[in-house]
Amino acid sequence: MKFPDYSYSEEIRKATTPNKAKKLGNSKRHFIYEDWDERRIKVMYEGLKAKFNQNLDLQKSLLALRGRTLVEHTARDSFWGDGGDMAGVNMLGQLLMQVRDELINDKNQGIIFEES
Repeated sequence: MKFPDYSYSEEIRKATTPNKAKKLGNSKRHFIYEDWDERRIKVMYEGLKAKFNQNLDLQKSLLALRGRTLVEHTARDSFWGDGGDMAGVNMLGQLLMQVRDELINDKNQGIIFEES
């Protein structure tokens, strides 16, 4: 969680649209963990892992991109995305590729069981 105040985190989680959740999450009026810059990568990674482990359709879509470089192409974000010019960090793309590679490794080891 980005905020130590659980009730505010719940308010964000219960937002009726992604845009409303984003606006609440980006609000400067609430305290954010001092080490959020370090925490945010782990939080995103854990969220992506859960997302692709829980939704087999999304998992199959991600696995279909095996061997491809994944890029969050956006000029508005040079950390999660590429900054629009491929010079950004592209952390979201890196994490998606990490999750994909872990899923492939798990499949190769017989850890993931497909729905029949």
